[in-house]
Amino acid sequence: MKRKLWIDLVRGLCMMAILFDHTEIYYTGDNIIPYRLYVTNALTTFFFISGYLFYKEETFNFIRKIKSIIRTIIVPYFIFTSIIALPKMWIHGNEIDILNIIQSICLGQASWFVAALILAEIFFSIILYICKGKFGWLSILSIGCFGLSIILANIKINYPWHLSNALQAIIFLYMGYLYHRYENLINLKFYFIFPLWIFIKAFEEYFGINLYINPITIDNYVVFLLDIILFNLWFIQLCKYIERKCNQQSSFLQMVAWTGKQSLIYYFLCGGVPLLVSMAMNKMNYAYEGHYYRVIIALISVYLIASALTWLIVRYIPQITGKR
Repeated sequence: MKRKLWIDLVRGLCMMAILFDHTEIYYTGDNIIPYRLYVTNALTTFFFISGYLFYKEETFNFIRKIKSIIRTIIVPYFIFTSIIALPKMWIHGNEIDILNIIQSICLGQASWFVAALILAEIFFSIILYICKGKFGWLSILSIGCFGLSIILANIKINYPWHLSNALQAIIFLYMGYLYHRYENLINLKFYFIFPLWIFIKAFEEYFGINLYINPITIDNYVVFLLDIILFNLWFIQLCKYIERKCNQQSSFLQMVAWTGKQSLIYYFLCGGVPLLVSMAMNKMNYAYEGHYYRVIIALISVYLIASALTWLIVRYIPQITGKR
């Protein structure tokens, strides 16, 4: 099947948003631009796109999907988290504890988002296999998992493989799957949906509604779901519009799309690279000090370094990313 450019654009722009968030936190010590404005949307959109890719016209092949999850997400998770574990502890100034590192990796604590994605995709695969294409049961089980995530979120336990986050993510996989299933019937203009999403964002900001998904701290689930649905509808339609109307040979578009294509590698790097860049800029007496333009300089540096490292990995050791 031909690769869809708009999917890589969605992932690429969301990955840039995550890099921006990490850069801002490490460089300034805080979220200057509130987390609720964009971070939750960027993270949940990755789940939404994963759900979109689950849908196939033919019968769902459970064994093939599980093999794909193992090859493209689980194996890279263990490899990347093992490689960066020691440097990560050294940079943070923590005592080196090999047993603790092994335990953290094996319990899915080394990268919360990837661990939740792995578990969510496995659960969703099981749900699709059980439902045999029956929409009613698929809806009931997906919504049921979301309800269970709310219950577990209220029990303050550090769940292995971020179980509560994984159960919550299933609803976004379900949304993406549903969107793909009825994609031909959805003909909404992004500029009609965008104002509605902006209204929701203004409402959240005015009332200070928390929308954290790790740890799950959501004050209003109705507003939360409306936000995610509206954002994905307008943002995906926007990227589809860009795919249709813009020059696909544009260097900028190609770079964004390439970032989206390699988004998993970027995600593993999005903690370490911003931290190192922030430390380097502070040592060069170029600390934040209230000058926000310096955050942009830090972000550009982070993106270029992360892109260079990603290119080296893809070019010379693609096997660790699950590529054939």
